[in-house]
Amino acid sequence: EEQGEYMLQVKTIDFAGLVIGAPYSVCIPSSGLIGHPPGSGKTRAVALLHTRRRARTLVLCPGHHTGHWIQELATVGATGPDVEVLGFEDVDQNIDTWERVVVDEPQDIPWDVLSTVNGVAAAAKHVW
Repeated sequence: EEQGEYMLQVKTIDFAGLVIGAPYSVCIPSSGLIGHPPGSGKTRAVALLHTRRRARTLVLCPGHHTGHWIQELATVGATGPDVEVLGFEDVDQNIDTWERVVVDEPQDIPWDVLSTVNGVAAAAKHVW
């Protein structure tokens, strides 16, 4: 591991008596951007990454997405005191420093909290 990166082992898939793919390793960066169409599993992927590499994590998202994030985190066992989900409208200047900040739908951050969200993200070690 270098600078927060770690290796993820990808395994073959056994399906209907066939072995699909080949095993390999991939380096997962400590920060990044996931951009895929709605419903493609971005939230689940981030939740699963949290279970593999637990860190004090804050998820910032539009208020109407908080329930979805909480459900996805719970589905993969990524709940506890080290993870919190907040709607953009609930972010304030007094928020703690988090090791990892996940910003979902950043294009929807209201202008009046944009600088606060930027400050929270800038203080984090890892930003997704």
